[in-house]
Amino acid sequence: MKVMLLCLLFTSFVDSEIAMPFEEAKQKGISPEVDKVYKGALGDDGVFKTEEDQQKHIAAYQNFLKGLGVYLDSHNFKWDAVTKGFNRIYMRPDGTIDYFLYAFKDLPADKEKQFSF
Repeated sequence: MKVMLLCLLFTSFVDSEIAMPFEEAKQKGISPEVDKVYKGALGDDGVFKTEEDQQKHIAAYQNFLKGLGVYLDSHNFKWDAVTKGFNRIYMRPDGTIDYFLYAFKDLPADKEKQFSF
C-alpha cells in the first residue's frame, strides 16, 4: 500500500518546505538528523522485506521519478546536459512525503534555482 501511494503523492512533494537541496536541509538542521528517524526502504533493516514488496517499491519509485520529469517538463524545465545527482525521500507511514532532499553535480546555479520550484 505504501508503495502505491508513492506514485499518487507527487503533488504533495511540490512544496518548498518539503523539497530542498541537502545543503539547505543541513542549514535548517534537517539533514542528517532525518536519517536517525526514518527507516530505509531496502536492505536488511528496510521497510520492504519481501522480494515482491521490494520490486513493487522499485517500480513505484521509478514511476515517481517519471512523474517528476513530467512535472518539470510542464514547468519548462529542461536539462541542458546529462546531470548527475542523487536524492533521498523521507516518508510518513501513510505514504505522504515529509522531505525530498537532492543534490546535483555540476548543475549551474540558475538551473538549480529553476529546479527548486
